[in-house]
Amino acid sequence: MTVHTPRQLWFGVSLALMGVIIGYGIAVGTNGGTKTETNQPPQVAQKQQAQPTPAPSPSAPAAQNVPPVDPEKDHIRGNPDATIAVIEYSDFECPFCKRHHPTMSQIVEEYDGKVSWVYRHFPLSFHPNAQPSAEAAECANDQGGNNAFWQYTDLLFERGADKNNLISYAEELGLDTNAFESCLNSGKYTRHVNEDTAGGSAAGISGTPGNIIYNLQTKEARLLSGAQPFENFKTVIDEMLVEKAKAKEANIPSNADRTQMVHVSNWSFTPETITAKEGEKLSLHFMGIEGNHGFAIPALGISASIPQGESTVVAIPTDTPGTYEFFCNVPCGDGHKDMKGTLTIL
Repeated sequence: MTVHTPRQLWFGVSLALMGVIIGYGIAVGTNGGTKTETNQPPQVAQKQQAQPTPAPSPSAPAAQNVPPVDPEKDHIRGNPDATIAVIEYSDFECPFCKRHHPTMSQIVEEYDGKVSWVYRHFPLSFHPNAQPSAEAAECANDQGGNNAFWQYTDLLFERGADKNNLISYAEELGLDTNAFESCLNSGKYTRHVNEDTAGGSAAGISGTPGNIIYNLQTKEARLLSGAQPFENFKTVIDEMLVEKAKAKEANIPSNADRTQMVHVSNWSFTPETITAKEGEKLSLHFMGIEGNHGFAIPALGISASIPQGESTVVAIPTDTPGTYEFFCNVPCGDGHKDMKGTLTIL
């Protein structure tokens, strides 16, 4: 019979206790961390999910050197006489441009005549199908005009910009495929596409889609880059429409006689920028300070002579809002071509 001394009994108990402690520690070390991370109290998890991240305000800096919108050259969807145009510089092979395409349609629809969409080409060099697709869209326009251009554009974004399918797309739209193929192979619109790209680069476009929100009357332009949500476009467009409304209500007399003095010298008009309100009775009083000059606004049918030392008064029709360029229309020396300004009717 073995007899255990008290010290031996306590040693056994200690070993047992150590085993329990080590086993518990292993269990907690193996499972405890995961359990703590995944089983958060439901109230806390729900509260975190219910806090949406506020959308940042869109960054829309001023754009410079924007090529003016030309209805004879540009592809416009929506009202050509809209107050605002969103000029999109786009690449048919760009996945972000494809995602952006419905947003642009939504803008035109939501603003119901106040905003138009101008499409310009900006094919990126690393997209092999982008340049030929852009030229193909121009060849569609060559046959069927603006409507055919937009139909072909929609089809490219829907089906994909694949240079092997460009002729079949034209056939699907009912275009003359022989004439289309001849146009495409000739490179007839290569220069046009490249000019669009160069104009976009000069205005600050560096990627696609690049968007310029452009006031067709005041020429204010703001750059909004990327495939941004409709709400971001709405923020900038609404700001520009409000600014236009404020300008229209600025201290400009309405339905009353107003005379604006303009000094004319070699080779400038002072002021160079004149603003009028739609319907007001405006006369420009020219004072010939130096040299014999002229004044013309062809779009309004205005042409007048301004001799040196004399004054000339010209009535300005203000029934058609818009921005009109005026210039000296008589040869008057080396600076003649630079002698010009703008009249804006709000």
